[in-house]
Amino acid sequence: MKKLGCLLLVLVMVFTAAAAVAEEGLIAHYDFEDPENLGRDVSGNGHDLVLKGKGTLLSSADAAEGTAALELDGEAALATEEAADFSDELESFTISFYAKNEGFAGEHSRVISTGYNGIQAGLCFIVGRYFWDNVTHLIFQPIIGDAGGDFWGKMSDMCTLEGVDDYHWYVASFDAETKTITAWIDGELRGSAEFIDPSVACEPFGFAIGASYASWEANVMYGFIGKIDDVRVYNYSIAELTEIFAE
Repeated sequence: MKKLGCLLLVLVMVFTAAAAVAEEGLIAHYDFEDPENLGRDVSGNGHDLVLKGKGTLLSSADAAEGTAALELDGEAALATEEAADFSDELESFTISFYAKNEGFAGEHSRVISTGYNGIQAGLCFIVGRYFWDNVTHLIFQPIIGDAGGDFWGKMSDMCTLEGVDDYHWYVASFDAETKTITAWIDGELRGSAEFIDPSVACEPFGFAIGASYASWEANVMYGFIGKIDDVRVYNYSIAELTEIFAE
């Protein structure tokens, strides 16, 4: 009887440990198709986002995918209600989104962010126009990026685009083992960068679309002006774009 009890205990522990391991796949998906709930996570995982900031969010018929997109004025964002959220568990990951930059806010226009003002851990994906060249730059910024106290991080220009007054499809994938971020634009491999000690998770700050947001602030920071569509977050890295097409 004791042996049977021990066996059952071992089986329970094994199954519990297996359940605790997150399956690789799509963990969040924001399609912005519901104008009454723009922050709804349609992946089925319940990672809904809410309005933050003093600006407004609109549903736009100018969409890259489907029938609607998220339109931002640079003063509002969608973010998780709680600072501790699904993005804190990310190690390797892939993020896919469409963006149309309609502002001229400089290089700090954040499409995806889990950090805030440059002195905390976290990550940012930026699609911004530099003031001096009017070219759109895709930037990955692990805010505390390299060892040695470079608090602003290794802000990597992944690639640039001329003639950016339309949507482009951006995919960026981070491999935690190699500490390498790789980027594609419109299906074309465009660049990669390595980081010595990247911090890609930040528990005090929530996952946000359209800006950076800190819970103790009323407003957002580094807001994006333009439209964002079909944001997808996967909890694994990829080497080829075909690896996410099945999701």
